[in-house]
Amino acid sequence: EQHTKALQEIEAIAKEASELYTAHRAEVVEFEAFREKLEGSLDLEAKQLADLKIRNSEVETQIEAMSREKAKLATKNDIILSEANNKLGHLKNYINKLEEEKQEVQKTIAGKLELCVAYTNKEK
Repeated sequence: EQHTKALQEIEAIAKEASELYTAHRAEVVEFEAFREKLEGSLDLEAKQLADLKIRNSEVETQIEAMSREKAKLATKNDIILSEANNKLGHLKNYINKLEEEKQEVQKTIAGKLELCVAYTNKEK
């Protein structure tokens, strides 16, 4: 009877151990599934981050190219503006010269008119 009782206790302990092992295995399986899902999520986020870094690099390259183009255009604009101011200065000088020539011609015409008037008055 003592032997039977000991066997029953051993069987009860074995059954409890089996139940604990089964519960533990279920938790391990659940944990492994969670870990795999988490790793998949982290892999996806790492890929997205890498893609964003590549895109960021491309955008920075475009910004640098645009900055260089802007600088070229600013330089070209400065050259055009300088040339335009130069031409404007030449035109102002030319206009002043024409104005002086006009005044000289007007003086000459006025002088000749005076001679004509004087000659006409003399003839009378």
